[in-house]
Amino acid sequence: MIRGRYVEAADSYRAIIEDEPTNIEARLRLGALLEKECRDVAAAEACYREIRPLDPTPQQDWVASNALIDMYHREGNRERLKEELARLSRQYRNTEAGASARRRLKELME
Repeated sequence: MIRGRYVEAADSYRAIIEDEPTNIEARLRLGALLEKECRDVAAAEACYREIRPLDPTPQQDWVASNALIDMYHREGNRERLKEELARLSRQYRNTEAGASARRRLKELME
């Protein structure tokens, strides 16, 4: 797909979100498209963060958090990476996912 098609796709997701502001799936797809194909990391981050106040399902929250963690890791943004890992470790404190986030956070602190 050429770059113009990605821009069109992003515009389509934005139109969906404008019509349905609580459409979390559209926001997740837009965030992924913005980051991976449009290379707009700041817009992708904003898109993922906008999901939180919309009462996402645990799966949707997990997808957004992991996308942010991966993005922060790739971008070398250690402070944001630590913040997101800490949030994930609290959110899923009694799960293997929470334990994994705590381990990664501990490694970053060393």
